[in-house]
Amino acid sequence: MEETQTISGPQPSYDTIMKWDDRVRAQRMNMEPHLRFRSVEDSVLDPSSLILQRFYIETLYQKIICVLHRRFIARARTNPRYAYSRRASVDAAMALLRIQATLHREAQPGGRISEVMWRLTSLQKNDFLLGAMIVSLDLNHDTRGSVSGSFWTPAQRADMLSSLEGALAISEAEEASSMEAYKAAKVLRIMVDKLKTQNSEVQDEEMHPEHSAAMTLGMLSSGGVAKVVGAPVPR
Repeated sequence: MEETQTISGPQPSYDTIMKWDDRVRAQRMNMEPHLRFRSVEDSVLDPSSLILQRFYIETLYQKIICVLHRRFIARARTNPRYAYSRRASVDAAMALLRIQATLHREAQPGGRISEVMWRLTSLQKNDFLLGAMIVSLDLNHDTRGSVSGSFWTPAQRADMLSSLEGALAISEAEEASSMEAYKAAKVLRIMVDKLKTQNSEVQDEEMHPEHSAAMTLGMLSSGGVAKVVGAPVPR
């Protein structure tokens, strides 16, 4: 994974990235049975320490997939050759958010890992923020594009936004006792609010196409198009 984060020097080729992807996935498949990831519901007889260890390993695996492929997400929007990387990175990021949600739930009093959750480090919690950033940035680009040309289905986009809202709720619940959670909550709040605004605008355009057409005609007749084109991109 360190090789994929090299700042100076030549970047690995896409063929190399795909070979690493195959290797990482094979290692996960060939892992010792007792360390393979499984749901909490399927770990009823396992000790809390083993359950948490599985989550550690799965988090690392999903992070590696994110890091391997995230450089190609933007390229995938214009070149179908990299579509696999876009899907792989976002799928892994979504898996990280599901892990975060499960860990948060099971860390509550009476949860399966409530007694060992203190072992989760700040660095590992940052992996969940990485997942949120990848999902948010890709969803932002997907929502801004035309609905007919979206990479993700409406159901997938709704699931992505719901996962981000869940990550925000977790950070807000922990921000009073954690500086990392406080910072994450600030970032996530901005991202979620922006995505919700974009979704509302897209839904309005879908529900009222005649209204959108009327606005376009009005802008053409008033010269408003030139003003919009020259306006700065909202952030």
